[in-house]
Amino acid sequence: MKDLSRKINSPLFPALVTACLYLIFLLLRLEGQHWDPSWFVHAGDKWVNKELAPENLYVFNHSNGYDGQFYYQIALNPFSHEQTHSGVTLDNVAHRRQRIVYPFLAWLISFGQPEFLPVALILINYLSLCCIGFIGGVYARGINRHSLWGLVFPLYAGFLVTLSRDLTEILEITLLLSVFVFMARNRTLYAAIFLSFAVLTRESAMLVVVAFFIIFITHSIHNRTMDQHWELFIVPGTVYLIWRGWVFFAFHLNFEVVPSMWHVIGLPFQGFVCFFIKTIPFGRSGNYIWFSELCLIIIFTISVYFTFRSSRAKNYEKYSWLLYSVFIFMLTDNIW
Repeated sequence: MKDLSRKINSPLFPALVTACLYLIFLLLRLEGQHWDPSWFVHAGDKWVNKELAPENLYVFNHSNGYDGQFYYQIALNPFSHEQTHSGVTLDNVAHRRQRIVYPFLAWLISFGQPEFLPVALILINYLSLCCIGFIGGVYARGINRHSLWGLVFPLYAGFLVTLSRDLTEILEITLLLSVFVFMARNRTLYAAIFLSFAVLTRESAMLVVVAFFIIFITHSIHNRTMDQHWELFIVPGTVYLIWRGWVFFAFHLNFEVVPSMWHVIGLPFQGFVCFFIKTIPFGRSGNYIWFSELCLIIIFTISVYFTFRSSRAKNYEKYSWLLYSVFIFMLTDNIW
């Protein structure tokens, strides 16, 4: 057994396991959707005009669709300055256009051809999951654990939803995990570059930027010059602000669109508690699956809290986790 454990103690093994498991999942999903990859876009007729949309795009009737339809629209032509393109309308230009990396990569891979785009969107997320398996194995070995511990990252259950609906979380996590691996190897420039791509993939990655800023400030106060990597918040922060400014300029937006996003943030724990009560199985509207998931989140959070001080994790990992935990527990009931 020790020989076998030693042989599979390679980042390639969790990557291979990840590739096989998600390939099976994709094949089953595609078979159930008549082998039509455009189902993953989950386009709804509220935002998509069937008569003007590409012929190969499946559009659900009487549906709002899901976020993947907006990344699909951007991927059709990332250089378009129109809110409506090819029959697909963005619900919030300022919000959707800031997440440019995922649709831009899809546009590149599909060579700008609409018929290849649904496959490209799926392919990016699938390959990113394989990368998460590999990077997770590298990360695990970097903290003196077996590479199989790297499977904790790609086998996160929420990725099934992201993969099924062409969302951005998988690519964001790939980039953020790469940042942590680069930091462990003192490759701060590469970490800053990947973190810049991460914030342009999904704005929540700015929480990691804030974590690096907090570390910089605390080290400066205590006159510690070690690990004061200013580029880890200056570079991605500047890139994000420049891109946000360009979006507002190119689409002739005004700052009145910004407050419209505050519906996602509420009082601490209010949204979580309200949603938790709704999911209790003993009630009329209870949901066993959601209730189980929320219980796991609570157990996980408590477990991390009690091991926080004794953990050998880096400060930027700890601060990132704290900021993310504060953020998710301030989300409104609607977002939960």
